[in-house]
Amino acid sequence: MTARIVKVALWLAVLTLLPGCVEMTQTITLNPDGRGKMTVEILVAAYNDFEFGQIPGAPGAAKKPKSLDEIRNDAAAKFVRDAAGVTAFKDVSVKWARDGRLHMVGTAYFDKLEDLDKADNAPKDPTNVQPASNFRNSFQSTKNKDGTIRITAKNQGVNEGIKPLEGQDPPPDLSKATDKEIDEYLLRMRVEFQKVRPLLELMFNELKVKTVLKLPGDIVEAKGFKKESRRTVSQSFEGAAIMALFKKFLMMDVADVRKLAEAKNEKDIKALIGPLAVFAEQPDVTINNLGGPQFDYDREVREARAAYPMLRKALALDDGVKLPGE
Repeated sequence: MTARIVKVALWLAVLTLLPGCVEMTQTITLNPDGRGKMTVEILVAAYNDFEFGQIPGAPGAAKKPKSLDEIRNDAAAKFVRDAAGVTAFKDVSVKWARDGRLHMVGTAYFDKLEDLDKADNAPKDPTNVQPASNFRNSFQSTKNKDGTIRITAKNQGVNEGIKPLEGQDPPPDLSKATDKEIDEYLLRMRVEFQKVRPLLELMFNELKVKTVLKLPGDIVEAKGFKKESRRTVSQSFEGAAIMALFKKFLMMDVADVRKLAEAKNEKDIKALIGPLAVFAEQPDVTINNLGGPQFDYDREVREARAAYPMLRKALALDDGVKLPGE
């Protein structure tokens, strides 16, 4: 349980660094055969295109800063180029928001949900969670022998612990550790947290990530999601709440940490960390009574690819940027 709390926090830290997403809403519509589409809306700062504190003409300064149009066009190219697992794009636009962030929207079609963010150039993730691309997705879909479909986190059932960084010892099993071991573990984590706290506060301050899943069957059971309707669930993360969870865990005393490590049901967990317990729960939803496709995948992919010339013009893409299916 405690390892899962740390894992969620570290995963979200990695998420915000790729590439500095601040607000994102993604809606996934899934067909019974596993194919689907994801519509995303992202507000993101153009971190990679500004060099703060540089004086034009100073040694090491860029000879000529990029224009706002060039920055936007570069972001548009990256938006479609770095999205792995996508079979087609539709209705993509990248514009400057009034507050100075990039406002990026688009729809991506995919053959397999779990392939959406397999970016070859994504940084390594010490938590063993699959790194993400622009079209972030941390879920996988499995069709069971009984005809049901289960949506879970990609890492679920694979590794509930945390893979230590090179040169580090693995975290102790807190349910079996002595009071002294737990106390030393917490102190070390508090020390490491203080080292990166300014960066984490900066990244998490306005972080908001919401995912909506429109499913092709009736929901049998859902954990780690909010049930919106008979066939729709959602999951929301806010940076402020995640930071509050991490801080609460770090400042627990030894007795409460031991109780949390030994907690076996949601009631016990909520008694210790309250409403923040939802952030430590693994997402898991099972559906049955599968119906027909929610949309005509083949037709929409054909239409999306047929509209590529207009999309290229709208995004000012050069010939070196290949769209899925070209």
